[in-house]
Amino acid sequence: MRINRMVTEAGSILVIGSVEPHYFAGFTGGRKSFLPGVASHRTIERNHEGALSPRSRVLSLEGNPVHEDMMAAMDILDEVPIFSIQTVLTADHRIYAVAAGDIHDSFRAAVERAKKVFCVRMGRKADIVVTVAAHPMDVDLYQSHKALENGKMALRPGGVIILVSRCREGVGEDQFYRLLASHKDAGA
Repeated sequence: MRINRMVTEAGSILVIGSVEPHYFAGFTGGRKSFLPGVASHRTIERNHEGALSPRSRVLSLEGNPVHEDMMAAMDILDEVPIFSIQTVLTADHRIYAVAAGDIHDSFRAAVERAKKVFCVRMGRKADIVVTVAAHPMDVDLYQSHKALENGKMALRPGGVIILVSRCREGVGEDQFYRLLASHKDAGA
């Protein structure tokens, strides 16, 4: 893990962030303030390679290689006192919950509260799911992909998912386009 030297040399750190589902890290917040937050480009790239694993998915922390790499990377900061304030926001951006204290404890507490805001039990999965990438997620296909990952959770195997997104800036970065284009069919 390579991070900004100012962080490792700090006498203490205050982290303020929000926790919500993340399409391949499981949840945002906590450790993401440092990786990718203040990590080097190469460290971020190596971490994000784990996103290609089927275990890297929304709402999943246990066994998620992206999350587990982020947690292991936090070891570099063991000697630096970190005070964390993690918020959980509602759909209209109001504060639903706040957890504070140790970065790992506050993150875990915020995750449990975020599940109450963002998760709903379904009796069965649907044959067709229409998922909408709302602003600002609709900027391009790369960002809109987050809505697909969330919608997939409600889709039965073999079902159809429909993404509604403006994608006003196109597909996204060239690297994302090349990854998509490298597959022969959309199911890969």
